[in-house]
Amino acid sequence: MTGVLPDPTAPTQNRPPMTTSASVAPLSSAHRAAATVGFGRLVAAEARKLVDTRSGFWLLIATGLVTLAVTAANVLLLAYAYTANAELAGRRVDLLTSAQSAAGVLTLFLTVLSILTITSEWGQRTVLTTFVLEPRRQRVLAAKLVVILTVTVLATVIAFPVAAGLMGLAHAIFGVGLDWSLQAGPVFGVVLVAVLGALMGAGFGLLMLNGPAAIVTSFLLPTVLAMTSLISFAWRPYADIDPWVNPTTAQSPLLLWEMGSQAWAHLAVTTLIWIGVPLAIGMWRWGRREAT
Repeated sequence: MTGVLPDPTAPTQNRPPMTTSASVAPLSSAHRAAATVGFGRLVAAEARKLVDTRSGFWLLIATGLVTLAVTAANVLLLAYAYTANAELAGRRVDLLTSAQSAAGVLTLFLTVLSILTITSEWGQRTVLTTFVLEPRRQRVLAAKLVVILTVTVLATVIAFPVAAGLMGLAHAIFGVGLDWSLQAGPVFGVVLVAVLGALMGAGFGLLMLNGPAAIVTSFLLPTVLAMTSLISFAWRPYADIDPWVNPTTAQSPLLLWEMGSQAWAHLAVTTLIWIGVPLAIGMWRWGRREAT
């Protein structure tokens, strides 16, 4: 029995199909979410960027060296003053003051580190690659903030044993008395001030998405606010206004944990003004600015 071959002159719509193609169903949102990078890997990637880039690596080195040098100078000079000055004889170098000295230097550098963590990819034009690997921009931002807060807390906590070691050195050199007492409130306050400083840097970085501009603003702002605080000497009513607008004044009670209801109110208002608003506007810009 022989088959009948199709007529090549027949209309194409009557010909049998020569090939078949499989239709591909679009990925569901669940499949797309499963295909993206896990949040833990995002955090690890952002942490590696701190040391993978030359600016981040040397900033970390500079932070450690300058903090160590400034804290050592403060502790040793204080120990010398307590032993050389008869009016100060008998005073002891205390751990809280020494750690606050280290944390104050750290806060300055951690503010810069926060800004660079947020803005460096926009300046180096690598942010497009990041958003291709993880299109959900807010997850990338959340990973950066986790890294910023983790580094800030760890660095501030490490400041205490570093300060303790320098106090031991001061005692060995000058024989000065030492006060090792610590209370949980002031320790938490020191860490919280550092965290607020880092978040302020992140807020300005998000608001401007330009590293140099954000760094200049973050250092210029305290200077301007410190100058405006001098107004209170000439105009006493401004002394009541300053704690509501000056984050440095509002955060000062945290260092000794002298926090009453009004102090918490001052802290809440200044945090909203200088951290909450920049972060909110910056997150909106982060999600909508064109990545190039």
